[in-house]
Amino acid sequence: QQQEQPPPPPPATPPPIVNPEDVESEEEAVQSLTQRLRCLFTVLTLPIIPIGTALSFLLLFVLYAAFVTDLHRQCSAPLHGFAIISLLLFLYAPNHRTVKYHLFHYSRERDG
Repeated sequence: QQQEQPPPPPPATPPPIVNPEDVESEEEAVQSLTQRLRCLFTVLTLPIIPIGTALSFLLLFVLYAAFVTDLHRQCSAPLHGFAIISLLLFLYAPNHRTVKYHLFHYSRERDG
């Protein structure tokens, strides 16, 4: 009886030869990808400036309407609450990280 021998191991492949043309094309690909990512992030973040400006002006308009022009109108009572809550959120948002740290002793490095 003949015993079956295990198949021979596959031949070792030599390390790939790097052509200078491939390196340049890889660098060009990385540069192209980087440029496209910059464009994408610009398109996503650029509208923040005009939208933030418009929302700031709208908040000022609502505050003015709630506490100056419509102060004595009975139907504008919900406008007063909305204006106060909007102002509080506007003031709180930039300080959220500090408040969270003081309330819960949260550390991003420690807690993830």
